[in-house]
Amino acid sequence: MGQSHSMAFPWLDFLIEALIVGIFIFIAARIVVDKGGYLSAVLGAILASLAMGLVGSLVDGTLGLVLALATGALVLALVFRTGWLKGAVIGLVAGVLYILTSLLLDKIMG
Repeated sequence: MGQSHSMAFPWLDFLIEALIVGIFIFIAARIVVDKGGYLSAVLGAILASLAMGLVGSLVDGTLGLVLALATGALVLALVFRTGWLKGAVIGLVAGVLYILTSLLLDKIMG
């Protein structure tokens, strides 16, 4: 008793975050490669998050960060059947959209 849902159901936070990030990946994939649906975007969010977390936990420091980002780009490239460079651009555009939306919501909500 008294536990927040985060403590009781950590997978729930992960799933909610994947559903939200999936929106930004979906928009980014439509902009960059003009293909893929929302379910593909959510799958990409889940797989990229897991793969990046694994790589980041195995390799420390800047190299770990670079390899984790490259892994995320590769996962998105595989999901959207494109080259890894376009996968990286999908991730970059999705990240920028996510940040801009967060800043806008923060400004609106005060």
